[in-house]
Amino acid sequence: MITFIKQTFRNFHHTGAVAPSSRFVAKALIAPLHGRNHAPIHILEAGPGTGALTGEILECLKPGDHLTLCEING
Repeated sequence: MITFIKQTFRNFHHTGAVAPSSRFVAKALIAPLHGRNHAPIHILEAGPGTGALTGEILECLKPGDHLTLCEING
């Protein structure tokens, strides 16, 4: 949370959220990944921030899947 707040103040115009995503939000967002077929998928996460959603996505990836992360704040 501290890292998120520091980045928010440092790069206010590039921050897309007022608070980091909770693990509950992350689990809800990745729910469709649990019932998918075995075809490889490509996921683009724009603004992974502190990684709450990224961690949940990584747990659902299967061989052949691709995850691309794009973050403006370094």
